[in-house]
Amino acid sequence: MFKCQWGQNLTLVMASLMFLQLSCINISSDMENPAFYAAKTGVGVTRSECTVLATTPSLSSVLQDLIDANSCSSIEIVANENDVSMVQLDDTLVIRHVSGESRTLELIGPVDASLFGPTLLAPAGGRHIDVVVEHPDAVLDLKIKNFIFQEGDVSALLEPQGGSLHATTEQGSLILDISKSAFLANKALQGGAISLNGLSGSSALLLSDVRLENNQAQTLGGAIFSTGAVVEIVGSNMQGNRAAQGASIYGDLAEVTVGLSTFFDNQTPYCGDDHTDGPGGFFGDYGELCDDGNQTTEDCVYGLTSCDVCDAQCQSVAGVATFCGDSVVQAGEGEECDAGSNANGSVEECAYGLAECLLCDAECQSFSGMTSFCGDGGVDALHETCDDADADSGDGCAGCAVEAGWACANAPSVCSDINECTEGTDD
Repeated sequence: MFKCQWGQNLTLVMASLMFLQLSCINISSDMENPAFYAAKTGVGVTRSECTVLATTPSLSSVLQDLIDANSCSSIEIVANENDVSMVQLDDTLVIRHVSGESRTLELIGPVDASLFGPTLLAPAGGRHIDVVVEHPDAVLDLKIKNFIFQEGDVSALLEPQGGSLHATTEQGSLILDISKSAFLANKALQGGAISLNGLSGSSALLLSDVRLENNQAQTLGGAIFSTGAVVEIVGSNMQGNRAAQGASIYGDLAEVTVGLSTFFDNQTPYCGDDHTDGPGGFFGDYGELCDDGNQTTEDCVYGLTSCDVCDAQCQSVAGVATFCGDSVVQAGEGEECDAGSNANGSVEECAYGLAECLLCDAECQSFSGMTSFCGDGGVDALHETCDDADADSGDGCAGCAVEAGWACANAPSVCSDINECTEGTDD
């Protein structure tokens, strides 16, 4: 017996301190989410005593009655083409074996070998299936296949193990054989998708051709948590599972064997995993105040004069603000100019003497300013006493200043000689 934690890389840690590590390989294209049927009819019709249509009203109760009656060795949920896309369980299905006899039960879901068919949604705040074996001579052989188990969440329950399936052997023996199924987006304290407790009995979990994706455990085993059981996994895929320890599988006093399976992007908490692992965080308090899915300190969104951002250490800090008025031209944001918040749009005239200039408006767009210069024909009282629209001297206005003995008026200036002798005399 040994304890193992498997995360993004597959690792077994044995009591003899021997290590076996297998590299991850990418998930193939057939790992995409399955297609679903569109809703067509809500009529529930049974084809035989042990076969139930997915559209049967009160499906949970009908299935539970068949399980409790112990008259069917195989119970199948079927869906006609174009039946439904998702099937909601009203209550958790409970398989409790209390007699000293052996029992074989097979549950067959409504999806085909390529996982095409309706998803089975867990009841609100609960899991899909509970399994309990509690007789010392009991033997339960439970086979589950052709299901998509999705969105079980037992985080708030008194027994928060196994977001989708929780199995316990208080006494006796359990063989749990799951094949051609998927466990998607389930949550728990331990064992995001599956939890198997076999410490008080004899238990085995066999997984073949099973997808476990995006399941989360607050503490141990993002996809699977097992104690005191034999676990064999073949031809299965684990992707995007999360846990504080054992991102995909956590085994305590368990014998775990994995063959020909794919592990990809299963992670324990780290800065950049898009989960804020701080006070009240799902996976515990790792000192993070934020986590935006990367280890990059971003700037504020353009246009904000201030903001808080998540830095490379997942701490909240003041971000660098870029906006029209910050005196930096942000060409990538469409700015043509930026003279600062006090200057943008407050000046409409070019400096005196310039024949042309560009100024900046309140939206950081350039515009041609009004001009004032000597020779433009307008008299600028701050800088000129006349302006006759030319640069000639001897005509009363030279360099935009009135020449001695002349008087100038209007704009452009018209000047007259006021210092000449009376015509025909020396006076």
